[in-house]
Amino acid sequence: MGIRAHSRPSKLNPYWISILATGLFLSIPSSFGVAGDCIAPLLKALKSSAPARVSASRAVLSSVKVERLTAPKITQLIKTILESEDPALVTRARTQFERAVREGRKARSAALKELDAASEASWPKDGVEYMFYPDQFGSAGKTGTFHTAAEMVPYLKKLGVDTLYPLPFLKSAGLDGGFDVISFTQINPKLGGNAAFEAFLAAAKKHNMKVKMDLILNHVSDQHEWFQGLVRGDPKYRKYFITRDKPPEIIRRYESEQGKVVVYRELDARGKSVEVHRRLIFPDIADSHYREITMTNGKKIWVYHTFYPFQLDLNYANPDVLAEGYQILGHWANKGVDVFRLDAIPFIDKTAENHVRTHTVVEFMSSYLKQVAPHSRLMVEACQPLDDIVKYFGREMKMKVSMGARGARVIDTPSESQMAYQFKGMNNKWLSIESRSKKHYYDYMSELKRLEARGEVPSNAIWAQILRVHDELTLEMVPDAQKPIMQKLIADGRGASFREGNGVAGRAANFLGNDKDRIRLAYSMLMSEDGMPVIYYGDEIAAQNNAAFVVSEDAARKQYFQQAKIKVLGTKDARDLGRGPLSKDAFVAAAEGRASELSNETFTNLQAMIAARKQSVAMRRGKTEMLANNRNDVISFFRSHKESGQRVLVVHNLGESVKAIQIETGDALGSGSIQVNDLLTGRTRTLRAENGKVSVTLGRYESVWLTPSKPSK
Repeated sequence: MGIRAHSRPSKLNPYWISILATGLFLSIPSSFGVAGDCIAPLLKALKSSAPARVSASRAVLSSVKVERLTAPKITQLIKTILESEDPALVTRARTQFERAVREGRKARSAALKELDAASEASWPKDGVEYMFYPDQFGSAGKTGTFHTAAEMVPYLKKLGVDTLYPLPFLKSAGLDGGFDVISFTQINPKLGGNAAFEAFLAAAKKHNMKVKMDLILNHVSDQHEWFQGLVRGDPKYRKYFITRDKPPEIIRRYESEQGKVVVYRELDARGKSVEVHRRLIFPDIADSHYREITMTNGKKIWVYHTFYPFQLDLNYANPDVLAEGYQILGHWANKGVDVFRLDAIPFIDKTAENHVRTHTVVEFMSSYLKQVAPHSRLMVEACQPLDDIVKYFGREMKMKVSMGARGARVIDTPSESQMAYQFKGMNNKWLSIESRSKKHYYDYMSELKRLEARGEVPSNAIWAQILRVHDELTLEMVPDAQKPIMQKLIADGRGASFREGNGVAGRAANFLGNDKDRIRLAYSMLMSEDGMPVIYYGDEIAAQNNAAFVVSEDAARKQYFQQAKIKVLGTKDARDLGRGPLSKDAFVAAAEGRASELSNETFTNLQAMIAARKQSVAMRRGKTEMLANNRNDVISFFRSHKESGQRVLVVHNLGESVKAIQIETGDALGSGSIQVNDLLTGRTRTLRAENGKVSVTLGRYESVWLTPSKPSK
């Protein structure tokens, strides 16, 4: 049987069983570093809000057995990742890991260790994330730096966001928005270098904000010293990559719902000949997964890549590559980074997406982070079907870790990633918005609830909820029958097709026809979901598509490919339509109400939603209970927080007309006349509840977040 790139690992894989059977604790010495004053405001905020931050999953977690990171467990993880039983190789890898943990704890400052002790598991749910390109945010041209970003922090504070996510900022070739890394420890000099980043980090912490960064473990730029070592013929660095001495043997090609697939004849880890099915991620750029290169000695070899040919994939069967990964994680965690986005993580194993080895790498990185920097969190970017995404949380876990002089504490986060992007939710929000039908959103929520009921979603897992991000709006996981709905988003020049129809690119405001009511509806849907909402820079001011940026970036890539003599099918990247520089004044003008009506209202509406979310524990920490209603174009649900008793009735009108809606709420709101407050507007309205149904009237594309106040007389 061939190995398929979209195959799924068995739930009963012996690896998972072995992980549950371990017992020795890895002892970690600790020493205190220099305190960082920038952490103090964050610590104060954590401590002052602690009584209100009761985890909704505490009851479930109380029944979960506390584990310790053990020597046998580390060994088993390493064997799975390296696909090796070689005692010398495994022992070397384990020794590297244990030494890195000790050194990481020793290097961690006293202030960060205090943050580790004060932090609780679900803190991301209380925040709203803001993602931006540091060279394009608040600058008139592609000239922004981290000094520019630091100057924008007061604006972001006014908006209300509190987790800042500058998109890839490490030293890179700059041909894929920073995802082509040249150095994992140097900040891009064009962004001001390491000193500018540290100033930005201090400015964020001063305002009680957290910072997230990309951890790009799958690949590096062809300008990285590791790849250049391979080109020079250094055997050490050749082992850092997946290479062949002969051209790849391509058996056939075919179309799948997820796009074009190439089938290769290759040897597996045991030397057996197998078929490997791999999706072409950029079929309009490259027609295979191997780039032919000529080394300095004149020898030709073929090097594996998942994405652009200038981004070469790393080999995690090499313990040195594995060690590079977690040491990079520790380096930036000890600088004060709070969240790490694991970029393109399903592709770590090259024989199948979502392979057990990939999950093992994530758990290994998570285990390291819990030992060295337990406050920090991992977030996976896994653009996969929902039942595959949830597997990146791993299992419900409580891990006891050493806190040095402070003793030990239990970290109650999942075994793999603590957070994950909710791609299914993103797609189904857009399907419901564009079709004006609740069916798509209800279908998604039903699927999620089924997974939760089967115990496949840990109760301490957190979703990163998204509407738009820096990438395309992917259609890979959208059924073929529904893809025409999504294609309507780019009709009439509102966007562009990407990856031969498997994605659509463009700005949210353009997708929504620059209709301020629909934009408000879309963001109300985002802000009312369970998890941490994510805002893409410029969307809060209804920024527009940037066709000129597509042209300029295409020219830069074309020039590089020609100079590097890389053969490609094309160079244009439609995702650039939703990117590009936005000046500081464009943001500040909208915040001060002196921009266009569309920009002003979009900013004000989103600012109000963020404030309303922060003021309601039910909206931040509550569970979602979908409610039936009598309209096909209305979404209704409760957000309920058991511990506080708070409940919010959320209703979204997907349609253009005013309508009276009957919502089946049972006896949750009582009966008769019910006075409620709309958290979004502050206005009070009176509802009528009879026979388990509540009547609500909503205007064109209107959303309400209603919380009971007191009965009307």
